Amino acid sequence: MLSGSKKQIKKILKYVIQLYSSFSSEIVSVLLEYLLKALSSSELEENADDVSIGPTTEKVLADWKLVILKLCNKEPELLLNLLKEVLDMIETQEDIKHEGWLHFFPCTAPLFIM
Repeated sequence: MLSGSKKQIKKILKYVIQLYSSFSSEIVSVLLEYLLKALSSSELEENADDVSIGPTTEKVLADWKLVILKLCNKEPELLLNLLKEVLDMIETQEDIKHEGWLHFFPCTAPLFIM
């Protein structure tokens, strides 16, 4: 992800920070989407055995850590908003799992809902 020059990265981060002040939830969603895409890319899976060929999960996370830290220095609430977005995604996935369960056992479903 951080394969560009430092000057380009600083410029991009500057624009992201400017956009964050007006579109915080959208920026958080996009950052999270890009992170998830980077982590699930086929390149990571294919090159998992040969670290010298391509990026590893640790490398991708290290790059993202730098980006997030730089953004958090300027916009401290970014980390909290990212965490909220992650929790919302987890909750959505859990809801989908429970809905699937309800389709198989509709008469016993209320027993599991508290």
